[in-house]
Amino acid sequence: MRDQIRPLPFLTRDLQTLTARRGLPYAQQSALLVRWETDKTNAQNDVAAMHNLLNTSFGINCTNFIIQRASHPAWVIARKILEVLKTYHSPQQPGLFIFYYAGHSGVPVDDASEQFSLESEGKYILWSTINEILLSSEGNENLDVLVILDCPFGGEHREYFLPRTVEILAAGRGTLVSRNTTPISFTQQICHAVHSLKVDGQSITINDLFTTLQARDSTSRPFHATLSGDHPIVLKFQKSSNPSARGSIWPTIGVLPTPSTQNVIVKLAVPNTTDGRLSFYQAIQELPANMEVDVLLAYEAD
Repeated sequence: MRDQIRPLPFLTRDLQTLTARRGLPYAQQSALLVRWETDKTNAQNDVAAMHNLLNTSFGINCTNFIIQRASHPAWVIARKILEVLKTYHSPQQPGLFIFYYAGHSGVPVDDASEQFSLESEGKYILWSTINEILLSSEGNENLDVLVILDCPFGGEHREYFLPRTVEILAAGRGTLVSRNTTPISFTQQICHAVHSLKVDGQSITINDLFTTLQARDSTSRPFHATLSGDHPIVLKFQKSSNPSARGSIWPTIGVLPTPSTQNVIVKLAVPNTTDGRLSFYQAIQELPANMEVDVLLAYEAD
């Protein structure tokens, strides 16, 4: 007896929306790169390296921000983040904001909540202060957020239910990370991983980057999580004028011959959950750029 098929129009619509986002560039991308003035962990060089990486590889507009010794740090960093977020002129179009921090961190001894914080010479900023601003959806419904933390305790986070994607990539959890004792910083590892993945005009997800980080150094324990959203953050490499740039990551498939067109119908089983939709999006995102994807019907079967 054949399975009974029940169409799922809402899932069909959701998957069609995800398909439409495939390879869709962000209308605006910016990054805020933060360190302390009193830092003693070589954060200055890591901020410069991350600035160069994001700008030259992905065309992301970067702002370096130094938290001054005499400032009220929590108030100052909150004001700066809001200042950058106000530069997004088209909130109805997809945008990407990256928050990057390099430096020391810990759990303040006088804070009963034991919240993770950014620290330097007796001053600290509770992560909840920054997190509250990053997660606020008012006027930012289409703004995805990527958090990159090169510090101890950076992997201490929980999931949220938001309409947009928030992902975090951190050096690790707890005291397993120490910027002063590692031969190569987490930022430097990210730079090496991105360059190994670089293909002009192609895109990578943060999970692609995380997987590469894990494969390149078995001793480090990086952390990656999607805190909200049903589509991954995608970073698109800028096209280079260098003729020696690497070719397609799909050399065995190449470009489909013209004028011929090959149509392939694929039946894919996807759980009707956020994780299921995310796995579907990741699967179609990894297809060659010259392939078009259409969702005809989503249904459940006995």
